[in-house]
Amino acid sequence: MYSFFKNKISEFVSYKIDKNNKRYDIKLDDNNKRYDIKIDDNNKKFDIIIEGLINRLNLEEKKNNRLVQQLKNEQMAMLTLGGIWFYTLPKTGSTYLRNFLTNYINILLNDSTLPLGKNEGKKFHNFNSQNLNNPDILYGQRFIWSKTKYSTFVHTHMKIKSYAEKNIFILRNPLDYTVSRYFWDYKNGSSTELIGDVWKDIINHFIEYYHDKTYLNSHHNSIYLCYEDMISGDQPFVDLIDFLGLDYSETAFKLALKFSSKDSVKQEERKINDLFVGNTGHGLVYGKNGRDSFIRSGQIGEWKNHIDDDLKAKILSYLEDNGVDIKEFQYE
Repeated sequence: MYSFFKNKISEFVSYKIDKNNKRYDIKLDDNNKRYDIKIDDNNKKFDIIIEGLINRLNLEEKKNNRLVQQLKNEQMAMLTLGGIWFYTLPKTGSTYLRNFLTNYINILLNDSTLPLGKNEGKKFHNFNSQNLNNPDILYGQRFIWSKTKYSTFVHTHMKIKSYAEKNIFILRNPLDYTVSRYFWDYKNGSSTELIGDVWKDIINHFIEYYHDKTYLNSHHNSIYLCYEDMISGDQPFVDLIDFLGLDYSETAFKLALKFSSKDSVKQEERKINDLFVGNTGHGLVYGKNGRDSFIRSGQIGEWKNHIDDDLKAKILSYLEDNGVDIKEFQYE
């Protein structure tokens, strides 16, 4: 029993244990409130009291974890000050857009004629609490962005406060998103779950982001781009350059499009024998299960190979019920 308390009770709990008379006096500190719990081994309620105590401890631990995450989110938000916030869902074309923009700036302002590789690209990919304080990331960004008026480029897959000069949002049609995210979150790993079993979990992320970007796009200095428009023509990239107030160069534009293309990314992956985004943590490994690229398809309408008419109707109906304008997107 003594070892049990030693292992389970964290620093915000003080306790005294008298093994001779089998009484356990425990004091749990909750925002300066004190809880005195006396437990007798002979009491039939012993297990219930212990379970309640553990639940209480777990709750306090979650509160502390939430506070830590809130502080880290605020720190990330502060990094957007004077910079650009790029808020995206995974698998919506964010790597493509990021590659274009960073290559364009590097070509335009640093007179580069070579594409940015994996190591340079990762400095602009998905800020999170793990890489937040990595000095190499911000230093690498400044090397490329030093001649722009923006301090940082903060890319996140989660909503944070934004103090940025400019905000960029991107989305793709929900059916192709569902398929791509299914492979990313499930199929790439060892999961045997079918897309028909998990589509609602996937599409709920889409709905949350859809409403986030709708609100933020109307209240901030923002641009909203669609993936389907990006792979169908050049205009979204022209609009982005104009939105950011960058000079337009035909030469830099064409090179940036070339360097961010599927063929260019795959060529880089073959050269480094690794995925362009590195270890994804989603079961996707270079050379595993025949995968030799971070890019799986990226085609418009690929959902037809994985979603039947019945599931399509369920997804679209669910989206409409949750306030999504499904006519906003191109499906094929």
